[in-house]
Amino acid sequence: MRTLFCAALLAVTSMAAPVDEKVPYLPGMGTFDKFGLYSGYISQQNGKKNLHYVFVEAAENAAEAPVLIWTNGGPGCSSMLGFM
Repeated sequence: MRTLFCAALLAVTSMAAPVDEKVPYLPGMGTFDKFGLYSGYISQQNGKKNLHYVFVEAAENAAEAPVLIWTNGGPGCSSMLGFM
């Protein structure tokens, strides 16, 4: 149930696309001018914990593209490695 809530919260947050969480470029990858890349935190348990998210817009027709939510975790593998 908690995972479903977090997924719904992530979807709502990503639809808002907060400007202050937009990533304009990454070293070695250049700028993101064909699609948006966002990274930030979603507060959980009254601000005691945070969930990190990365939202990548579709390169084409982003307004109608489906949203895919990827989750992974646990010791031994960072979520960023799983994302890449």
